[in-house]
Amino acid sequence: MGELWLIRHAQASFGAADYDKLSELGHEQSCALGAALKTFGLMPDAVFIGAQRRHRETWEGINVALGLTASPEVLPGFNEFDFKGLLEARYAGKERPEALHSDRRTHFKMLRETVLEWQKDEIISPPERFADFSNRVRAARALAAQGGARVMVVSSGGAIGQSVAEVMAAPA
Repeated sequence: MGELWLIRHAQASFGAADYDKLSELGHEQSCALGAALKTFGLMPDAVFIGAQRRHRETWEGINVALGLTASPEVLPGFNEFDFKGLLEARYAGKERPEALHSDRRTHFKMLRETVLEWQKDEIISPPERFADFSNRVRAARALAAQGGARVMVVSSGGAIGQSVAEVMAAPA
């Protein structure tokens, strides 16, 4: 049986105008991961990344140490769900919490509640239905699994969590 390494992107820039960009710490984290993989002799046969900037920047940092010449294959199915759009859909026409997008604790508490509603199909007009998100992640994972004995995927927490939940047959 092959290995599928699911790697969450390094720290992004919460609260910044462009969340999709890695923070300085995120760049350091991705380089450190690449160095650790090289130290332990862990080299992937194939690399797949989502189509988001944070996925690419994380891979680039990892590859500083690995030095692989082949480019990763981009699979948009590994993209994160649109959490901002999902929050906007949940609060459309309703009063939203004051610090929804500026306070970490408030943001993640509301996001957790929103994702639970999304999984139960209780949000009207989400940017993507949960079933569609699950299907695209499943399809991307199936393609990546054909990539070799050791396959690295750089993605986001939502897509990785959905992959693990499905493989483990965990309830939604």
